[in-house]
Amino acid sequence: MDESVIFSTYDLAKGAVDGIKIDFGETNSYRGRYLPWYGMNTDVEWYNSSEKYPDGKADLCVYAATATNSQMNTTNNAWAKMYEGIERANMCIKGLRTYGDPQPGTNMGQLLGEALTLRLCTTPTW
Repeated sequence: MDESVIFSTYDLAKGAVDGIKIDFGETNSYRGRYLPWYGMNTDVEWYNSSEKYPDGKADLCVYAATATNSQMNTTNNAWAKMYEGIERANMCIKGLRTYGDPQPGTNMGQLLGEALTLRLCTTPTW
């Protein structure tokens, strides 16, 4: 379908925005490999093997993720899933702003806000 159709029709635009969330739910990528370890070392929890550098899990715990991280760079690449979410969010933001007339207090405005928030959530923080 053409972007002008998708992002000017609420139900289709909602489906596109909901599609951003798919990357969060992938068990062996973003949710399963990144979130359980990233930033674990705090004042309330600690990964006992954090000193095992380089170790994929320990690297994520101490904010030292690299492109070759063994937890992230797998056959179902978590890096790729993050950037897939970013791309989907960018497409929704652009489409809603161009074709959806997202005014505050409207359904399209809510979708734009959701897409902007999800864009921020999928962006790696390193």
